[in-house]
Amino acid sequence: MVYAPFQSPSPKSPKTPYNTQSSRDDCSHSPSQKISVSIHQKLRMKYYRQKKVHYIVYQYLKAKIPNVVYIDGDELRELFGATSYDKNGRIDMALKRAKLAHILSSQGIVCVVSTISMFEPIYAYNRTHLPHYFEVYIQCPFDELIKRDQKGLYSGGLNGEIRDIVGIDIAFDEPKPHLCIDNSKTENLQAKAKQILDSLPSLLK
Repeated sequence: MVYAPFQSPSPKSPKTPYNTQSSRDDCSHSPSQKISVSIHQKLRMKYYRQKKVHYIVYQYLKAKIPNVVYIDGDELRELFGATSYDKNGRIDMALKRAKLAHILSSQGIVCVVSTISMFEPIYAYNRTHLPHYFEVYIQCPFDELIKRDQKGLYSGGLNGEIRDIVGIDIAFDEPKPHLCIDNSKTENLQAKAKQILDSLPSLLK
């Protein structure tokens, strides 16, 4: 997770390959059914946001700073129509996300970016182009990720049913963040968020 200037994946059907479009694009539904599915997915996205450390940080900052935005990696994928999840596709999408943060931050907007962009070219771009860049690594043991596996991606990747999963068939570059948060346990999200907030640059205070 990286915060710029001062960034784990959203729910997809475990039956749908991670490098293809979501199942709602493949099914034939009436307009009313499509609207219902869309509303359900938006509500589900909101629920998962509430359960994430970075969104708690964003909510706190939003209450104190009017010019702060939250950039979600999966929402940007949908906006840009990015369907490639191989390494090159991930890097390309991550650079678009970073460049958007650069455009916004250059206009005085604080960007909280939620992303799994664990590749050296992205780290280098962020550190070079994003003013007051602050990188937070939400670290979790791989065994624990497999236990949680709320989207079925890791189990599918290990079984060979889903391709292009970071940490399974896509290698990642270990970051050198400003702050590392132990997320091996799911509780105490507020305490983890406070640890991040207390570590942010002083001009965010």
